[in-house]
Amino acid sequence: MNLDIEILFKTEEGNLYSLIFSEYKPDSNIIIPVVEISLALKEQKNNTNPLKVFSFIIKKIVEYLSHREVILYYYADSTPIYYRDTNKHHFISPQHFRNYLFHTLFVKENPKDLLISNRIIPNISMGNHYISFIYHPKHQPYVDMLTKELEEYQK
Repeated sequence: MNLDIEILFKTEEGNLYSLIFSEYKPDSNIIIPVVEISLALKEQKNNTNPLKVFSFIIKKIVEYLSHREVILYYYADSTPIYYRDTNKHHFISPQHFRNYLFHTLFVKENPKDLLISNRIIPNISMGNHYISFIYHPKHQPYVDMLTKELEEYQK
């Protein structure tokens, strides 16, 4: 089954997005394919999106994983975004906010038999890197290997 796919979708507000799944080749010897998830804004009509857009994205991720034995990862980018700090949460960057938002919404959707694991790779000169892995519990050792590889890459 093809690992590289693109799903175009338009929100009710008129924003056009592309949800992209593309195979990533890690340096480590992992027998399970690793696939990057990315979301690209193709056309912006509105500055905000309702939460149901994120529910749609998560459903597509769950659907993708239901047909493939892979580990997914998502890298939260640093593109500016509006967010508010609250008494409960203080975000240090757009990446931190995106990572927290995606993780929270994923857990809220409660996909059966899937885990999400957030990893923060510290980088003093460039700022922290926020990465989420989505996987079946049996793939935990491979996620640990990938995390170690990413940490070594930053040294």
